[in-house]
Amino acid sequence: MNKCVCKDGFYPSEADKNKCEKCNEECLTCTAKDTCTKCKGLHKKVDENGKCVCVHGYEEGNSINCRTIKKPNVTVGEVDENEECIVIKKHKTSAEIEKSDLVDSSGEVTTLA
Repeated sequence: MNKCVCKDGFYPSEADKNKCEKCNEECLTCTAKDTCTKCKGLHKKVDENGKCVCVHGYEEGNSINCRTIKKPNVTVGEVDENEECIVIKKHKTSAEIEKSDLVDSSGEVTTLA
């Protein structure tokens, strides 16, 4: 009995094992249309559901590739003595470099002079 071997981007048809059907556009290889085993694009991985997702530190972009998550320009300072707040510096403009913001555990921000 002959067995059809599908090339990358295709999987064996359920209806006819001698035919191949096209995988989802994001799949490099798959076992069904929307069940990827390898992903196309940069910084992608297959999740537990067979979907292509961006790896940690990356997010969906305008193409098949993931892009780096943009982080605010923040320098972390020290935790206060009560270990409830972290003093950080936000470098927005040269005039604001000396300002510090106090952030408590709830996310509340207080600007210090």
